[in-house]
Amino acid sequence: MITFFQNMPVIIKLIIGINLLITGYQWVGQPVVVNTPFFESLNSIAGFSIGFLICINTNEAQKGTKYYEAILRHEYVHYVQQAYFTPLGFSLYTVYNIIKNFVKYGFKSYFFLYYTDNYFENQAYELMYDESIKIPKFFSIDLPLDWKK
Repeated sequence: MITFFQNMPVIIKLIIGINLLITGYQWVGQPVVVNTPFFESLNSIAGFSIGFLICINTNEAQKGTKYYEAILRHEYVHYVQQAYFTPLGFSLYTVYNIIKNFVKYGFKSYFFLYYTDNYFENQAYELMYDESIKIPKFFSIDLPLDWKK
């Protein structure tokens, strides 16, 4: 085991180390929520979560509305999933499911089906309107930037 670790390329050690560092933060820290309209060209995406960041598209979900809270809760479920499986494990499982669904549904289906037919997305959709899930206090950043200029 020692020789395996010693012979591992530095870039792999760095990826594993950063992955575990982010996971460690997720277990004890709160998400950082970025509210921004920068998804204007991708208006079907209401938000995404990667590591300790949750980004909410304010063109899709206006802050303070029930829909905004639902999207925030949906992305918080992904935050917890990533804390449990690590961001790298979560991403690998998601990519595996997209490839599996390409094979399952064929290349003529639309991408949303490839993406949403997996356990992580189904769980997040199931819980996004469950108000018993309390989203913890978080650090929020509002970026009212016009990304087109």
